[in-house]
Amino acid sequence: TTYSVIQVLIRTLIVAIALRLLPLTQVFAVVRGLRFLGYSQMTNADKNFLFTWCIRLAWRLASNPCLLHSLTYFSLDKECRLHIGVSQHDSNFHAHAWVETKDMCLSTVPVGAYGKIIELGA
Repeated sequence: TTYSVIQVLIRTLIVAIALRLLPLTQVFAVVRGLRFLGYSQMTNADKNFLFTWCIRLAWRLASNPCLLHSLTYFSLDKECRLHIGVSQHDSNFHAHAWVETKDMCLSTVPVGAYGKIIELGA
């Protein structure tokens, strides 16, 4: 299967617009709809390619890039799980989003400190 940066860009834009205009529950519904058109049986090279482009585009479009790139990747890979977690360090509250596949965790930061509050998918 050939994956294109254009496919990732279109999905990233759709998810970015949804995050700005809709409540999170409706954003999940949009992403689930996009996921119907996602892929299964991807190689690790395909996953890395898609995840890299999700990150590159999200950093240019969002103030919360982990949520945007995780939701975008989740819409592309039918076999992954989306996680949203929280942690508290000192007196600061932190939230993070990441995706996991059968054999890897795709995240820009270590996720061990985050308690999962939402898990979607596979």
